[in-house]
Amino acid sequence: MADPPYSEDYASNLYGTGKDFPKPTEILREAARLLRPSGRVGLLHFQVPLVHRDIPLRLVNVWGVTQGQGYAIRAWSVYEKPQAALGL
Repeated sequence: MADPPYSEDYASNLYGTGKDFPKPTEILREAARLLRPSGRVGLLHFQVPLVHRDIPLRLVNVWGVTQGQGYAIRAWSVYEKPQAALGL
């Protein structure tokens, strides 16, 4: 499960990291490297990240998540590493 900073402002205000925060695609790339086949990763973000061809993940589903009235809705995106990603 990943709930990264959503922007440079979030990263700076919450974590003091400024521009050095992971982008959603970078998080998915690292998750794909660490996941075993059939493993899943969930990402909470304001966007549903595109999975580049070099990232062995497939999008399972997306749900909208909000904390209540007046809050921005976020996307809970779940990705899965297919069995074929192992090269067997």
